[in-house]
Amino acid sequence: MNHVPDKLSAHIPALGRLGPLAVAVSALAMLSMGLLAWSHHGWASLQERAHEADTLLTATQYESRQSVWLTEEKLHGHSDISEATALAPMQTAIKAERQWAQNAVPELRPALDKLGTALGHLAYVQEQRLKHPSQVDSARLRTAQAQVEQAVQAASTQWAKHLDRVTHDQHQLVLVNVGLVGGLSLLLLIAMARAYRQREQSAQALVAREAQLEAFAQALPDLAFILDREGHYISVFGNNLALLGRNRNDLIGRPLTDFFSKEKSALFLRVLR
Repeated sequence: MNHVPDKLSAHIPALGRLGPLAVAVSALAMLSMGLLAWSHHGWASLQERAHEADTLLTATQYESRQSVWLTEEKLHGHSDISEATALAPMQTAIKAERQWAQNAVPELRPALDKLGTALGHLAYVQEQRLKHPSQVDSARLRTAQAQVEQAVQAASTQWAKHLDRVTHDQHQLVLVNVGLVGGLSLLLLIAMARAYRQREQSAQALVAREAQLEAFAQALPDLAFILDREGHYISVFGNNLALLGRNRNDLIGRPLTDFFSKEKSALFLRVLR
């Protein structure tokens, strides 16, 4: 009678176990999600900044034009337009420019400084036009307005260049992320294929060893038994099964105490242990 451990296990290489592969798959999934989230955040931030810049630039241009138009309408006799009403859009335009300048990247600062200077000059000319219409004519106001338009165009051009460069960088980042995830996925697939081959080789080796054991056991002139630590029959071998006096399957899974006295069973268990 031979004792064997409760669980039989073949020697399987580390890469053939499911644990490391599961960890690798989980890590790859987390990395992929992290890179996708990073890329998404980059695009969302870029879109938000582009929308804000376009909105503030449009507001600066529109409000300054509106203020100049209201000024001329007031001076042409529209009594329902007050001086405060004519000046209000200009203040809105100045606030919009300042808000953009506060959050702008350094490369846009020179263009925005020029725009701020042009707006300040236009606001001054507008006030003088309202206070002294005979001394400050509409041509001077239109000239100041044209300077603002030029400054807006210059800032818009500079912003478009910056946006193109940032968009290109973001595209490059996406390509890097895709390449990284693709490369890691390929390595993982190679590792899984290698692990599968190792498992197949280990399984084939185990089957061969079991076949050898089965052939050796069946060639024994007497009966042989494999029992677990508690004395339960695991398997029965031998070419003279008639000695059992019963079907071999009647023993499998049953303890020694079902066939021997307590004293003999205890003796057998002490030998096993």
